[in-house]
Amino acid sequence: MKKFRKSPIAIACYVIAALVAVYFIAIMFSTIHSINEYYATYQMKAGLGETLGYLLQNGLGPLTNAIVIFMAGFILDEVRKLNPANWMTEEEIAEEKEAKRLAREEKQAAKGEAAKIKAGIITEEEAAEAKATESVEAVFVNSDEETEAVPEEAAEEAEEIAEAAEETVEIAEAADEAAEVKEEDAE
Repeated sequence: MKKFRKSPIAIACYVIAALVAVYFIAIMFSTIHSINEYYATYQMKAGLGETLGYLLQNGLGPLTNAIVIFMAGFILDEVRKLNPANWMTEEEIAEEKEAKRLAREEKQAAKGEAAKIKAGIITEEEAAEAKATESVEAVFVNSDEETEAVPEEAAEEAEEIAEAAEETVEIAEAADEAAEVKEEDAE
């Protein structure tokens, strides 16, 4: 199953056409209200022919514009459907779903971690240490899977992350030692 990639230009055309259609509807109500007020001042009633004439005169332009803009987006999409490069394959669809799922899981993990920090279950240092450890493990897992494909820059970056994780651990240990010293001094 393939999925068509809509053009941002076509989507913009549909949105603009919808906005112009809303404007057309507002003009229709405004015109009807104006006609009724005008004839009410002279204590008369507007005829159907006169009302339709005013409605066509005031609303035909925006209605035509809305139709033309919508059709431009529709025609653009129909022409783009003829090009196979504008269709997503099953793998691309699966990759897109996986990326959305991972982003959603990362958001939930960050919210959970923030809640733990707020509740006092873990400290910010512990959270930073855990995050650094996870990123280092992810780099090493990925590097084990694709050892030939990893360029030297990525290996250097992994080493920098590992060093940063070690520094974070050292800072956390120093903070623990400082807390112990403060407790001893307080006693």
